[in-house]
Amino acid sequence: MKETVRCQCGAVYEREEHLTVVRWRDPFNCVVCGREIEDWSRSRRAIFRLIRRPVSLPVPPQG
Repeated sequence: MKETVRCQCGAVYEREEHLTVVRWRDPFNCVVCGREIEDWSRSRRAIFRLIRRPVSLPVPPQG
């Protein structure tokens, strides 16, 4: 199943899950701004593909 996921910076990703024989634990961070989009630990592995970059550059998070 494919779905669309949007980061806070405006980047848009296509997300698809694939069944695996081992349990995955892996976070996915936005390739544009570095924010964590998803963290999972299960026997399905999520694959993200950037399909649209934000129109303007994101402001780095303060902290």
